[in-house]
Amino acid sequence: MDWTRIAPIILLITLIAPTASASKIDSLVLEKLSEPLAWQYSPQSLTQVPVIIEFREDLGFPGLKNSINVQGVSKERELGIVDAISGKLDSRAIVALENNPLIKRVHYDRTYYLDPFEDDGNQTQYTPDLQTSIGQIGATNPTFNGGSINGSGVIVAVIDTGIQTDHPDLSANLNLSASYDFFDDDSDPTDGHGHGTQTAGVVAARGGINGTAPGATIMALKVFSSAGSGATTSMIIRAIDHAIDNGAHVLSLSLGATPIPHNKDNIMAKTVEAASKNAVVVVSSGNNGDEIGDTGTPGTSAGAITVGAVDSSNSIASFSSNGPTSDGRIKPDIMAPGVLINTTTLSSGYIRNSGTSFSAPFVSGVAALVKHAHPTWTPEQIRRAILSNTDNISGDPHQIGNGLLNASAAINNLVSVDKTFLQFLDTSSINVTLTNNMSETRAYAVSFSNLTTSQTIDSGNISLDNSSFSLTANTSRDIQVNVTVPNGVDSGIYDGYMYINSNNTIKVPIVLRITTTTSTIACMTNYCFSDGDYCTSRTANPGDWQFYRINVTQQYDSIQFNVSWTGSHDIDFFVYDPLKNLQSATTSSTTSPETITITDVLQGEYIIEVHPYTLASVPVTANINISYNSNSNVSTNVSWIDFGYVHKGNTSSIVSVNFTNTGAGDLTLTPSATAATE
Repeated sequence: MDWTRIAPIILLITLIAPTASASKIDSLVLEKLSEPLAWQYSPQSLTQVPVIIEFREDLGFPGLKNSINVQGVSKERELGIVDAISGKLDSRAIVALENNPLIKRVHYDRTYYLDPFEDDGNQTQYTPDLQTSIGQIGATNPTFNGGSINGSGVIVAVIDTGIQTDHPDLSANLNLSASYDFFDDDSDPTDGHGHGTQTAGVVAARGGINGTAPGATIMALKVFSSAGSGATTSMIIRAIDHAIDNGAHVLSLSLGATPIPHNKDNIMAKTVEAASKNAVVVVSSGNNGDEIGDTGTPGTSAGAITVGAVDSSNSIASFSSNGPTSDGRIKPDIMAPGVLINTTTLSSGYIRNSGTSFSAPFVSGVAALVKHAHPTWTPEQIRRAILSNTDNISGDPHQIGNGLLNASAAINNLVSVDKTFLQFLDTSSINVTLTNNMSETRAYAVSFSNLTTSQTIDSGNISLDNSSFSLTANTSRDIQVNVTVPNGVDSGIYDGYMYINSNNTIKVPIVLRITTTTSTIACMTNYCFSDGDYCTSRTANPGDWQFYRINVTQQYDSIQFNVSWTGSHDIDFFVYDPLKNLQSATTSSTTSPETITITDVLQGEYIIEVHPYTLASVPVTANINISYNSNSNVSTNVSWIDFGYVHKGNTSSIVSVNFTNTGAGDLTLTPSATAATE
């Protein structure tokens, strides 16, 4: 059946107002309060809420932790890697923290979970599945320059439910003195659940079965209870702090939480990015299924190697979570086996499980192998080696990232690129540096796939200065990749690949975000198509993204963005400033309206992204209101018929725009609008 989307209007509005001084209007209450914490906050309640208080980096952290002495705040722990403390907070402390110049942000100390995984029952040590999976990723007895590589001398911190300390396949590789239980706050990391023992086995078991890096050292850091619950952000950050302080080269995290799209509110993403300067950080993408944009936190962090799952035939596992992130980045980064993985478990036994929890440890193990082969390499060099040298499998970039993990290629193919994906956000060119660390000259040929979403941009629209060239040993070359967007293309997120072909093929995902004045909808998946005229019920991420552009040429005191609708729908929206930084976001359940206020207003083009997270019915009418505050005030109302699928030949769009100047000065508006149906 042939379907299309109703196309809304996009407005490119230039605002020109006289210069005038004016007092700022009140911003949203509690500007320093992260949105997840704001959801928990009730000014009438004195119930203490677990929080993480983040300090300003420019003031120097060591002396600040003692400066927080506010009624209603109880301090608990220092979190050095992100200049923060954890504690509890009640409503009496809100205003004091809001006015404290030392405080950057107050975050909710949220709870993380183990992704649900499929337990196929206890196995014998002779079940060969783990060895089969290790062969699938090219990690069977790897070598480099004629020497055996097994991860010897490399420390892998497994941040999980702990470990069976006397398991015969794990005890020899366990550094018990460096291990710790952050849930119970003691030095005994004994696993009462099993998940940590299982993931550790995939990394570095040695005995009845062998893990990916059987010579690596395991540092077991317990953050979950024996029931597999209760891990908090602060516990995980403390574990990461401990791992870095005790010399871990690789951090392996098979855990997650609902993604937080707003970087200011994602203290875990900041932690991972800070840790990635000192160690390779590997995170599972999650088991949320095949919807768009459902990779969990901390898998959304730019500093993590985020891992999805494939089966033994290299097909994407049905449970493996997809990207992209809310700001258009590719996630997961790479794929590894995650279906029916045989590994160690409690009672000195073995078990076969499925889930991305068991995919991430394969990458952690390969990171240990690469570090063993190249002990002087930095975490970033190891990351590039792993992501630049993968095997091709079927799937879109937001499903599979760079492709299937290949340990042998990561160890031996000393060619890499400095970017693990190319993200075109309203830019037409990106520079990529290709480095040949081989001892010989290599010839390269660069090609591109088509870029696709609901439409296709032909690969002929992607070019570079020279598609064929050679690199001598230990040299680098800059490649400028240029994209030309053809006329008539819908706005949205398009993805594809750049291929750098030599003895091995380097595959680099490409993400292109288009905003135009003719159409704003990108239907990124057709999951909801059925045999009716509409998808009458949506219970998971629809995956549609819309983009609006507002060009601000005057310095306003504040801008307020408001999205409203009728019905039990969950619609999120995000605002990017002219520097392409995510300024703010709303992800509040089904509450309408949702509002964002920006007080540090930059001149230039703002991008508004709208994302229907869940819809009770379709079509849905939503409204954007944009208010600017200065001596002259203008409010803009933009309405569109949204989220409805109709047959071709019966498309329509209904748009109304109202402008009101309530200020004392004159205001000149130059609106441009085009309605389009497809």
